[in-house]
Amino acid sequence: MNKKLFADAGVALPATWEDVVASVPKFKAKNIVPLVTDGKDGWPLSIMYDNVIQRVTGSFANVDAAITRKAKFTDSEFVQAAKYIQTAVKAGIFQADLVTSDYGASRNLFGQERAAMYLMGSWEMGLAVDPNFSQAFRDNLDVIKFPVIAGGKGKADDLVAWFGGNYILNAKSKNKALALEYLKLYAEKFPAYAWDAQAAFPAQKVTPKATDTIVAKKLLQIAAEAKTTSGTTGLDRSTAAFKEVHQDLMRQLVAGIVTPEAFCAQLDAAAEKASKE
Repeated sequence: MNKKLFADAGVALPATWEDVVASVPKFKAKNIVPLVTDGKDGWPLSIMYDNVIQRVTGSFANVDAAITRKAKFTDSEFVQAAKYIQTAVKAGIFQADLVTSDYGASRNLFGQERAAMYLMGSWEMGLAVDPNFSQAFRDNLDVIKFPVIAGGKGKADDLVAWFGGNYILNAKSKNKALALEYLKLYAEKFPAYAWDAQAAFPAQKVTPKATDTIVAKKLLQIAAEAKTTSGTTGLDRSTAAFKEVHQDLMRQLVAGIVTPEAFCAQLDAAAEKASKE
């Protein structure tokens, strides 16, 4: 989030999503977009859906239960979360072109100080040292936790967090020994390089420094304060086809093309089909 834009609009940092919705008129009066994300690709919206379900129910287990068919996406908590997101989008929390705005466009909108908040993961900590954006932007950059929902069971210290990309060594590789040696060296060296450059938040343990950016320090604090974590998000717990359907349905939901009930019914059908593949 951008501290200066909050101050310019006279908006306090949000603790709840109700606070975010209430801030919309104040931000728009200053020609500031309240919140941006990559809606075109869909996956940030899908992760947001997982997060909202947790904020409603107080558990990250519901999504996995639906994917493994121990529950259904048509159950009331999933419909409630879908309704909540659609209502918030209709209230104007996101950029007007959400479903056509890709990763680069949303990132640039935030970096050019035209949006107050950016819904994205810890891998974007490099924004704080990105020379493509102004020093003023970098000086005003900060991090807040995913807000809670009034009346929901989820807490601010329930964190959507999982290990990122994986590396696979082909057993039939002609240079398997060399490849394994490289991966071991990479796993040893990359975290320190990434952290020293303040470019990325690695999965491995890092040693914080006094010179770390505010963003880096806050991200470490958020991770340390987490009471529960999600593990791999629902988007990546099933088949590639399920992932595509999930992302497409999220775009339709935020665009108002489908109702929350229809969204959940189609998502459940995709989960059922994936379970049989």
